[in-house]
Amino acid sequence: MIPVVFIHKGNSAYLYNTFFQLRATNPTVLAYLIGTKESEKYEPLIKHVNIHAFEKEANAFGEIYQHFSTNSMEFELICIQRWFVLKEFMVKNNIQKCLYLDSDVLLYEDIKVLGEKYAHAGMTLCGISGHTNFIDKDVLIDFCNFIYSIYTSPEAYAELDEYYKAFILKHGAGGVSDMTLLTKYMEAKPNNVINIYFTDGQATFDPAFEIGHEYFVMKDNRKYFEFINSLPYGILKVTNQYVRFNTIHFQGANAKREMHSFIPMRNFGFYLNSLYFKIILLSQKVLKKL
Repeated sequence: MIPVVFIHKGNSAYLYNTFFQLRATNPTVLAYLIGTKESEKYEPLIKHVNIHAFEKEANAFGEIYQHFSTNSMEFELICIQRWFVLKEFMVKNNIQKCLYLDSDVLLYEDIKVLGEKYAHAGMTLCGISGHTNFIDKDVLIDFCNFIYSIYTSPEAYAELDEYYKAFILKHGAGGVSDMTLLTKYMEAKPNNVINIYFTDGQATFDPAFEIGHEYFVMKDNRKYFEFINSLPYGILKVTNQYVRFNTIHFQGANAKREMHSFIPMRNFGFYLNSLYFKIILLSQKVLKKL
């Protein structure tokens, strides 16, 4: 069974939801949180490793990074740097393949089953995002080299600048992100990348809580889910067919506030431990201000 890897700096109120759901569906999977001191308290649920031990290449990229987005430089840079962190972690720990998940993704399927299904994938995108990524170490190395070449090649750099200007003209905000780089890599190396967001009725992965209105029934500007036997199902608009979702991605602050209500196995222990981790988070915030 392939391991699961999360990368998250600091502590956040929703993290316990993510790790509880992971253990509810995959109690024995080897799972890592590459994080900072604030998240060490989740160690009973997940193996914590310090991110600073895997930031050499990420920091080197930070020295050459140029910002092409109306979003904050810190946010966009961290999103790109995480791939260098993951690469360094996998190389140092001799991990050939893993499932990388963003820390706001709830998982509802057996990783052994999914890992076998996507064993042939070098990298997976969910739509245009890498938040659910069955990724091979060698392909990740190649992707990181690809990123580096874009920011050091005058031709590629100029292309990013043109992309940014065109994006702003069309959308008014946003710009170059790690999703831009992932999409460009998929175009350059199509044999290395598989898109796992399906809209044809087969079991799929969620690109984001509020994305999918073209295909799926929505309610209050988000995908409508029904739980059957503790598994989430969306509904295709055209056929009314129920479609099983292996994950739900709670992108955005409003979505994250609702994560707990999408955990089907909530019990007294869940609420008790949730309160415990909230108290820890609150105490960390208080101590930070002192």
